[in-house]
Amino acid sequence: MELLAQLYEVHSQGAQSKPVMEFMHISKSGGTSMCHAAEINGCRTETFDDSRSCQVWTFDDKVRWLSAPFHRHVFRQIQANDTTPGEPESSITSLCPATHWGGSHTAGGAMLLGVRSPEINGCKTAPRVPPYMELTGLDGSQHGQVASVTLRSIGPRVQQIIVYVVPRWARFGQPRSTNVTTCAGRVEHMTSRGFDFYANEYTLMGGNGPREDSWRHVHLCKSLMNVVLLREPVDRLMSHMDFLLFCYSRYVKPFRDEYLAGRDVSFWRQLAPAPLDNYITRSLLGDRVFALEPGSLTDVHMRAARLVLQQYDAILLLSSTPKDMKQGFTFALGWALDVHARNDRRSATLRSPIAWRTFMPADIGTAKSMQAIDSQVYLHGVLLAKLDEVVWGAAASRGLHPVQEIAVPVPTKQQRRLDGATCGYQGMAAAAAAAAAAAAAATL
Repeated sequence: MELLAQLYEVHSQGAQSKPVMEFMHISKSGGTSMCHAAEINGCRTETFDDSRSCQVWTFDDKVRWLSAPFHRHVFRQIQANDTTPGEPESSITSLCPATHWGGSHTAGGAMLLGVRSPEINGCKTAPRVPPYMELTGLDGSQHGQVASVTLRSIGPRVQQIIVYVVPRWARFGQPRSTNVTTCAGRVEHMTSRGFDFYANEYTLMGGNGPREDSWRHVHLCKSLMNVVLLREPVDRLMSHMDFLLFCYSRYVKPFRDEYLAGRDVSFWRQLAPAPLDNYITRSLLGDRVFALEPGSLTDVHMRAARLVLQQYDAILLLSSTPKDMKQGFTFALGWALDVHARNDRRSATLRSPIAWRTFMPADIGTAKSMQAIDSQVYLHGVLLAKLDEVVWGAAASRGLHPVQEIAVPVPTKQQRRLDGATCGYQGMAAAAAAAAAAAAAATL
């Protein structure tokens, strides 16, 4: 028991030496709730907004769920079969300059950008572009990716302006675009702005070279506290499919049946290659492995991903009991409240009967069976997490609590953080550094 308590002390001291935590947000594994828990526990980052989930914009750790080329291909097939009277794209671009475009969610993926009629003298834009769309111009410049544009008549003198957009998740195959390419750069970017927590919802750094074994260069940043929250792979897959179906049934609302009805797993593996093919392993092995086509991962990648997991400072399990979850967050992170403190986004609450019952592929069982590599990686992660739980239990039995027990009700959305909370070990590191600086100044 004494040895286990010493192991906890080593973990605590090591964590307090790292000013910033990188949370590996494996999509659909509790990451949004983790971001909210970070806010409640006093962490600081660029934004806690749901649309970003604690990502730092400069790092470009954004999701790469969907294939933009395949998305455009499907939309153009639908458009080719659309016999509604329209006009060429050139007449629209001359009618409404790109800088004047707004957007509305009313038309989903075939987004209603505006309405024109003689009475409004040209172009009247709709209220706004939804937060999950990034559209800046008809040419697809900057963050916008436009599939195609047309006008659709809705009356004798009024026409809707329709643009077939690509969701901001459609970046599969695109490597990071950032000038912050080193661990030291990330630490400097965060600490210079007073931030101590961020989420990476893409993949680890490194592993973006031309060689097939580029994953050998993937690495965690030792100067950061590295934390990952794991979810059972098939549960994660089904949650991801649930969310994609819910969103797409809204994006493509005018063409929902044409886009979604009768689609099988093969279709979805082309549209969402990574989410349907061992997403956990891809998230751990860098750009090149993440961008591999479905079916390309092997046991070599599985073993490499297991080695990567062994380097994490803390591995947490979404399936943990409430007691183990709280103990893990207390001793692994130094947080007073865990990921269940405020669970604001559950895919189950987003399910609509149409999206779930009608459009889920009939052969979804084949996709479940394709997660064998992830299953092996996950089981290894469970083993490591359970070993950690033994250490946390020993620390608890010795009374080595890093934070005071919280006996207050779970914070509401209005109470965004606990009074006095300073982001666990990262806050302790900052306090120790400040105290040392003050002591040094006092001797001058």
